[in-house]
Amino acid sequence: MTGSRSNRIVSVVVLCLCLIAMAWLVVGLINLHGAIHQVSGRAGEHGLRLVNNFISRLPDTIPSYPRGVLPANSPAAVYIQELVDKGEIVRLTLLDANERSVYSVGRATTEVYAPFPKTPPVSNMGFLLEDKSGVGLIAPIIRHDLVAGTAGVVLPVSSDLAGIENSRKLYLSGIILDAVLLLVFGSMLLTSLFNKAVNPLFAPFQSLKDRLRRLSEIPTDRMNTAALGESVKKITETFQQMESEPWVADQSQQIPIPPVVIAEEQPTCPQESHLESETADGESRKGEPQQVSKVLVSALIEEAHAELSRQRDLSDLEFISSSPQDLPSTAIAPDKLKQVLVNLMLNARDVMPGGGPLVVRAKADRFQSADNCWVPAVRIDVLDSGKGLSAKQQVRIFDPTYRPKTIAKDVVSRLVQAKGVVEESGGKIEVKSKVGKGSCFTVWLTTVFCRCRTGS
Repeated sequence: MTGSRSNRIVSVVVLCLCLIAMAWLVVGLINLHGAIHQVSGRAGEHGLRLVNNFISRLPDTIPSYPRGVLPANSPAAVYIQELVDKGEIVRLTLLDANERSVYSVGRATTEVYAPFPKTPPVSNMGFLLEDKSGVGLIAPIIRHDLVAGTAGVVLPVSSDLAGIENSRKLYLSGIILDAVLLLVFGSMLLTSLFNKAVNPLFAPFQSLKDRLRRLSEIPTDRMNTAALGESVKKITETFQQMESEPWVADQSQQIPIPPVVIAEEQPTCPQESHLESETADGESRKGEPQQVSKVLVSALIEEAHAELSRQRDLSDLEFISSSPQDLPSTAIAPDKLKQVLVNLMLNARDVMPGGGPLVVRAKADRFQSADNCWVPAVRIDVLDSGKGLSAKQQVRIFDPTYRPKTIAKDVVSRLVQAKGVVEESGGKIEVKSKVGKGSCFTVWLTTVFCRCRTGS
């Protein structure tokens, strides 16, 4: 009895401590939320100065989609590229008056429209992005008392903000652990109180069961009659059956605490690389560039457009292409690249039955591979002004088993074929889209100088 009472006292004390700890953790989490807004605001003030300097260097007439471009040697582009190289900003995106992207610079892994997807956008004030990857800032561009465009910048997360985010995760972990302890000790206390209230009701039955068990253990030759022994046996079997039923809760049952899962370290990129190419007989040679696709990308784009014109009526389309002449060679055969372009342009034509601009542009870029290496590549964008894709459609648009009701099945099959060809050559393909604005299918083709392996 004394031990049971001590257990109840311990459970009550632990429950009180857990409730106090829970209140402290919740208050601390609320204070951290306010601290995040303060740090984001300070970062936003710095970002606002950078954006205003960028806007002041823009021409008086803001470029507009699809023909408007911001030259790479313009004062605004040179200024913002220096900030990207220094690491002061992660990405900058310039939208025209119709909210179409006309210029972007920064890391390719960042969302193309970042920080614009945040709703509602807060102009001239810094805010933490939803994925906690940076601080966003949006500033309107005023020309002649009218909004001629919008500039959005993503700033890197400061050390203070990273520390606050780590503290927030610790507070959340503490709240979860505290809730588990409350549940465990609360269950123990309730079980103890329940047993104390119920056990007296079963005490007479328990006493009778013990007496009958002792009576049944007496040898039959010591019984006055055989009938008495048989009656005792039946009564004993009945109480043994009652004993197997869960009349009283077991105090030994406790709720298991889930194990802590430690994330594995991210793989690092190899520090040494060796150029490697294959000869016609399959042997590899170091130091020699692979001659796979020496055909100019601009020429392939024009050939793909000519092939498209033989398959579809393009009289209501405005075809716009842009490709430098000095792009590096890619690790994909020209005929395969041409087929990928034809597939993407066919899809763009099919989603614009009423016509509109079809833009195909190429440039030297880089992308992050599956092992977190930054891979030099040639980037090709195919943009249309169709009705766009929803977030759910973008997730499954490259799935060969996907059968959307509002999209022609040929569209998905062409994308699946294009993805297979691109990934087979070491590249990747993805889509960025906004409903009602259009879609942008981006192809990254690895160059012949970027294939690397470790070793001497």
